[in-house]
Amino acid sequence: MKKLMLFIMLLAFALGAISNLGAQVEVTIGDGTGTNTTTGAPAPYGTWYKSFRQQLLYKADDFFAAGAAPGLITALGFNVLDLDTCTPMTNFRIRLKATNQEALTTTFELGDYTTVWQSDEFMPTTSWNMHTLTTPFLWDGTSNLLVEIVTDMVTGAYAHNALAFMTPTAYISSVRYQSDSTNASTSATGTTALNRSNIRLIMSPPNPDPQFIVSPSAKNFGDVVLGYAPNQTFSIFNAGGGTLTVNSISISGSPFFTLTDLPTLPAVLVMGTPATFKVIYAPTAAGDHTATVTITDNLRETHTVELSGHGVDTTINELSHAENFDDVSVPNLPMGWSRIYEATVTTGLVNTVTTSPQSPPNCVRFYNPTDINTIAMLIAPPLANTIPTNNVRVKLWGKGTNYSIKVGVMTDPTNASTFTEIETLTFASAWAPYQVSLGSYTGTGKFIAFKHANNSTAQSIYIDDVEFEMMGANDLAALALNGNSTPSLLS
Repeated sequence: MKKLMLFIMLLAFALGAISNLGAQVEVTIGDGTGTNTTTGAPAPYGTWYKSFRQQLLYKADDFFAAGAAPGLITALGFNVLDLDTCTPMTNFRIRLKATNQEALTTTFELGDYTTVWQSDEFMPTTSWNMHTLTTPFLWDGTSNLLVEIVTDMVTGAYAHNALAFMTPTAYISSVRYQSDSTNASTSATGTTALNRSNIRLIMSPPNPDPQFIVSPSAKNFGDVVLGYAPNQTFSIFNAGGGTLTVNSISISGSPFFTLTDLPTLPAVLVMGTPATFKVIYAPTAAGDHTATVTITDNLRETHTVELSGHGVDTTINELSHAENFDDVSVPNLPMGWSRIYEATVTTGLVNTVTTSPQSPPNCVRFYNPTDINTIAMLIAPPLANTIPTNNVRVKLWGKGTNYSIKVGVMTDPTNASTFTEIETLTFASAWAPYQVSLGSYTGTGKFIAFKHANNSTAQSIYIDDVEFEMMGANDLAALALNGNSTPSLLS
């Protein structure tokens, strides 16, 4: 009888253990009672600057000390003491990345981040703000975790940061970039701190059997101008035990979506080891487009990733074509216009501004900070194939206190090295009109571009009221007149 009772107890314990394999666990890292200031960092929520990129490092040791085990992160959040005057943040995103960094530096880590939560506009509340992840993120039990919060420019005035609880660390555990003039998501460097926001994670222990996860689980590329080709990296994980074998990855639907950088198949995955691939969306026709990525595995299951995008045709089909940059909210550019900014510092820009435009309310400002090798470019929508590039005249207004800008043509609007200079303009300190003939251009490019000449650092250059017009095939002039010098109506 005792043996039977013992067997029943052991069986009950085993069944209970099995049932708890998928149970969620609440993990809190950081127990500090101090907060950031209304203008200080780290701050997961705030509008002291109009846009920010905040990165926080949580080590594997922190996870274990908080009672975590390897598994899926299904939600995370930050604890707010006081909102102060914080206002809603625009395009609020949380992105995660596994890392082997033991301390952060002023340079943001490169590589692919997984966007796990997004809101077009987010306003925190006091107490814990928990964000349920749209795609669970696998913590493998060995990697450290980068948590990144990034926002776009708010349209109103700046305010204050919400006061969130944080904990001091013995190593650099946070880095932040913030700006009132440009979206912070592309910043390369920031300011470090020895404090880190307290975080709460909801985690699920891994299944003992192989478990398929693809992240992101779907992708909407949004509006993409014809001639551009954004891409998205997808990661396939085994979130359970054993091995998961990915047998095939294929795509169907619109031909504007293509697969690239596929892993060697079949790919055998153990927990924590991903297989990645990319999808490129390169529309050549306007309208809505969809496609489906299909993935098969050794569990005899088929998984799909839905893709969508909208091609926007901003091609310049007729000349004359004018742009005054007034129909957008700063710092945005008009649809079809784009920028390239490459530098070792993030304080430069190519944006619309309201600073003393030639024609109110907006103009475009180019600014190169302390890096003399800054690439700051403004690129126009493409000319139609029916318009010969070398038959176009560029007219614009500019000012720049004897600073210079290069006017030229590009074949690839995302690659600065494809720029061919036609002429350098040196602007006066007051607004003045300028024009450049593209008649000497012999290439195949269709993208007219403007590039900061970098004569020195910390130079602001402004342009406004850009116009592209067709030149005549030949400019005719009278060289001589022959005939009667005193003609008569009767003769």
